[in-house]
Amino acid sequence: MSFNVEDDNNDTEEESDFQKEEDVKYSKTALVMMALKKCLEANGKEMRSGYWNDRLDKNGNIAKTYIPDSKKELIESVENLQNFAVADIKKEQPKIAKLKEDLMKKYEQLCDEEEQDWENAHYKELQWRASMGYSPRKHYLSTFLPYYHEYMDEEVKTSREILKIINESLSSNPDYQGEGDAKG
Repeated sequence: MSFNVEDDNNDTEEESDFQKEEDVKYSKTALVMMALKKCLEANGKEMRSGYWNDRLDKNGNIAKTYIPDSKKELIESVENLQNFAVADIKKEQPKIAKLKEDLMKKYEQLCDEEEQDWENAHYKELQWRASMGYSPRKHYLSTFLPYYHEYMDEEVKTSREILKIINESLSSNPDYQGEGDAKG
């Protein structure tokens, strides 16, 4: 049995991989733009949870391939962009903090709902959950119940809102204006 991770973007074809180290200079603007590009690519994909896919290879062996979680890819790429652009989006930090605070409130609400679900579940349902290895954990969302997936959808929406705020902020910053972006 072999394990693979399916990766949609082939990073070995990047021009930067073939440059000499002395030719490469640190450019914060370039790093932010690369992070923004990754966000836009992740945002353009279908939002689906990650999963293992079993396929038969040409010899008849089962090959397990992991299909990445595109929701988590978007969330992490936006977080990465925030880290690179932190100095350029200082004015936007209160808006972003408010969005994250609202997301945390939603998480706490969903944790409470899941806790109620465990308390109100029929004993047969609890037996089945226990047989499958599921048990309740305080302030933690179980992936097999719908509350986790509802939270992930909210986190994707929040990440998209944050991406929108950062993009608007960077587009008005003269450091990120290209030749074709000149306003006149």
